Amino acid sequence: MLSKLLIRFFTIAVIIGVTPVFLATAEEAVIEIGIVNENGVRHVTAKEAAQLIEKKPEIIVLDVRTAGEFQRGHIEDAVNVRYLPFGFKKRIKDLDPDATYLVHCKSGHRSNRSVSIMLKENFKNLIHLDGGIDAWKDAKLPTVSEK
Repeated sequence: MLSKLLIRFFTIAVIIGVTPVFLATAEEAVIEIGIVNENGVRHVTAKEAAQLIEKKPEIIVLDVRTAGEFQRGHIEDAVNVRYLPFGFKKRIKDLDPDATYLVHCKSGHRSNRSVSIMLKENFKNLIHLDGGIDAWKDAKLPTVSEK
């Protein structure tokens, strides 16, 4: 009896084009992480950011802190492009605007400004780590340092 109900459920789901939540693909699960704002930027917590990095290793972690801050501890494989009000646009000109970037700084202020500039420069897939590396460390997530 139960198997007939399940078969009927899946048949109807397939006919109307609905994927049951527990059968969602990894890509669809990633779409559900975080909150997307009116500009299309996805905002995530540190733990959500870690999930995204694990599920989608092609995400580029863009750390916009100073080189010294970066060297003292950063997310593994992060790329360091320092944010300054003047010159950031020039520093990101060689980055692929179609790639997906997880942008962060120490606490979220510089990375918010960086994301605004990136949007104006037609970057399409931006994720903001709310709370920055401070939130990452508070969540007891790993960092690497260069000595």
